[in-house]
Amino acid sequence: MTRISQSEAKRLILDAIINPLHQFINGETERNQVNWLEINGLSRHFSEQKLFRDEFHVAMQPFYWMLLTDTIPYDGEHNEFRSIVWNCIEHYEGLGEWFSTKDIFEFVDQMAKLKHEGSHLFAKLQLLIGGGYRPFITKWDRTRIEEEIEHLRAYGDRYHGEYYCILHAFMMIESADIPEDQKNENEELLYRNWDFLKHIYSVMVRRIVGSGHKNFRGVTNNVEVLTSCHPYVHLFYNALVDRQEDILGNEREKEKMVPHIMKLEDIMVNTEQENTLDPLCQILFCDEFEQVLARKRFKSYRELEDLARFWQDEASKLEGQVKELEPLRTLCESMKEAVENSIPVDDVVRTIVNFDDPKVSEQVFNKLDWDLEEQPAWAKRRREMKQLIKAKLRGPEEFQKAMLEYVKMTAEASKKAAEQKPSYTFNSPVSQVITHVDAIVNTQDQEE
Repeated sequence: MTRISQSEAKRLILDAIINPLHQFINGETERNQVNWLEINGLSRHFSEQKLFRDEFHVAMQPFYWMLLTDTIPYDGEHNEFRSIVWNCIEHYEGLGEWFSTKDIFEFVDQMAKLKHEGSHLFAKLQLLIGGGYRPFITKWDRTRIEEEIEHLRAYGDRYHGEYYCILHAFMMIESADIPEDQKNENEELLYRNWDFLKHIYSVMVRRIVGSGHKNFRGVTNNVEVLTSCHPYVHLFYNALVDRQEDILGNEREKEKMVPHIMKLEDIMVNTEQENTLDPLCQILFCDEFEQVLARKRFKSYRELEDLARFWQDEASKLEGQVKELEPLRTLCESMKEAVENSIPVDDVVRTIVNFDDPKVSEQVFNKLDWDLEEQPAWAKRRREMKQLIKAKLRGPEEFQKAMLEYVKMTAEASKKAAEQKPSYTFNSPVSQVITHVDAIVNTQDQEE
């Protein structure tokens, strides 16, 4: 392109790019009447070259606002228009500073009215950050954002609520005392895991955001169904337990939630839990999330199998070392952890009574009985275990009879438990206080 004067450049920008785009978007010209090839070539030239770049981007700002607020229709008729505007805004170095003059709340409210998914807002915020908007995010009015969230209805503000939670998340990440590359990483994690994290937000802010559910059973069911959520279920589970009194309004709702809680516990046991999102949640919810993350998560089956192999190995090493207290402590601690993490109590019982030396069995049982006195599954078997230990001390013949009775008893208990339909209660924390259910559930899990 030959060198032109500033006035010629402005006229060319106006006549060959801006006016045709205005006429098209206002419905004054048809799509097939617009020279898209010429507009695309000229807009790329002016958006990238230095001489008239500022004038060009200022002229394009009305279209940039339309793109950012999602008011360019998503249909084939507007593909060329959208593509041209997007290509230009990506080269606008002053984008962040220009957008900082806009009202972020007006921007979000306008987007929310269109009822687009949260991914649309993510795309716009990432575009803005790339255009230099990052320093302005920490200047957002945090109180206003939190008030908007606080004033949401319990359900029904799906898009409005989701957008404000996304704003909150970006503001918290940008305000965190971490390097810029870590902010980028956390924002990428937020985006890639938003389908899960919006459910965490729903529980933490006590408002259902980002979904059309009318109660938290629906939200919890979503987490159960989406396998992408399963590696992080411990976060949702613990947040739900901490918030139950606020989000489950009456005893009936609490009762209905119990099967979902049990399903979450099952997922945590069956799926190895990852801590990838733990630091991000700490950034998003600060001190409020400390108690959630501090709660002991369930171990996966792989971890439980490793643990079981460990204490079984320790048990075999302990033979003949009764007087050495350290191996005994190690074994007992491992078995205690096994019971607390849902390894069937009957497996532990068999390991205890299988020692050749009955005194070792007695020592291990007494130590575990002291440590696990209030553990429901252990308490359910305490009387029978004591009888087994006494029988073992009396001799092989007595032990064989007692073991046969034990096996018969556990089989009958399993059958009886399967026939019962208990009336559930729901208190906090679940793993400790569904006391009249716990023994039945553990019996089913351990004896099938």
